Amino acid sequence: MSARLSREERGRLLDLLVGAGAQLLNPGPHEEFRATLGGSTLVAYLSGAVVYHPELVELVEAALTPPHGTELGSDEAGKGESEGPLAVAAVALDPPAAVRLRARGLAETKSISRSALPRIASEIEEEALSVAVRLVTVSEFRRVWSRGNLNDLLTGWHLEVLEEAAERAGRVDIIAVDSFDERRLTAALRPLAERLGAELVVVPGADSRFPSVAAASVVARVARERAMAGGRREGAGRKW
Repeated sequence: MSARLSREERGRLLDLLVGAGAQLLNPGPHEEFRATLGGSTLVAYLSGAVVYHPELVELVEAALTPPHGTELGSDEAGKGESEGPLAVAAVALDPPAAVRLRARGLAETKSISRSALPRIASEIEEEALSVAVRLVTVSEFRRVWSRGNLNDLLTGWHLEVLEEAAERAGRVDIIAVDSFDERRLTAALRPLAERLGAELVVVPGADSRFPSVAAASVVARVARERAMAGGRREGAGRKW
């Protein structure tokens, strides 16, 4: 298994390993530390990646910093692709779920191997307070798109899935969105955040800062790929 940990989290993990009686081994090139515990090996890289045997997952969980409250995040997949559908997803995670998912490989999608995405998406479905997905087929996209209005459409679809996920999530403390148009998103999402009493964060690279956005990115990408594999009506054809 693998996860990405901050410098502080890696330091805490090393302390936990030592406290549990792990044997520290000589680190290799690009490694921060290497340890073995009960026959299971863990390697922490200078990049922040940590690779470990599944038996050590609970130790990794204990080293992670939980979010400050329940997060509701959204992201999309397929926006820049000329072919196939577009998927927009929202995921609500409480702090324990965010920690469990990170320890099992949740990170920004570019850091996750394609083969691992379905497994992580399935674990997100099990751990999340709620998940909402909006699949925009090629035929629907062609029907509603006109030059210059893509950000308006995306903003509406993000609001749609966030409202659906929020309704089933209960309390939400933070709404986080990976920004493609800060002005439009902030204006559209502020009423939802105010109604929920939640902080609204619209920033580029939100998937690397908020587990809920990373989870939404994974869910959206897997939904899009499944649609593309599932048949011509949803998955084939050019959008533009």
